[in-house]
Parts: sequence; structure tokens; C-alpha cells
Amino acid sequence: MKDSWIGQVGVWGQRHYRYLKENKPTVVNVMCMNNTLKQYLREVDEQAEEMLFQLVKQMAKDEGVDEAMKRRDQLR
Repeated sequence: MKDSWIGQVGVWGQRHYRYLKENKPTVVNVMCMNNTLKQYLREVDEQAEEMLFQLVKQMAKDEGVDEAMKRRDQLR
């Protein structure tokens, strides 16, 4: 299978694809035959993006970062 379509998937989906390709090539082949790989990788990408967003949001809350603080002291 040619990998030209991989640019249509986000960075986290691309990384997961690289992992699968290197470590689980049979899974990649089966998903390609079933035509489910691209959708699966898009879902992985969306989930990873959401997890990252939530993590950054939680870290900002834990560190007391808010809009007022960002206006007062941008380097902090």
C-alpha cells in the first residue's frame, strides 16, 4: 500500500501508523484490506488531540495560569 494518503491524518495518527507499521505490520495489512486503517488513525489522532488539550488545561489550572496572569507576566 502506498503511504501518500498519510498526510491526510494528523501527527498523532501518523506516529501511531509508524508504530504499527514497524511493530505490527500484520495489523496494518488486515486493516488495509478491510479499508479501516485511515478512519482508525483519524480517530486515534482526534483522541490524542483531546487528551493533549485536557492535559494542558489541567496543568494550567494546577499552576494557576489564567488569562489575567498571562497579561501580567507573559514570561512566567
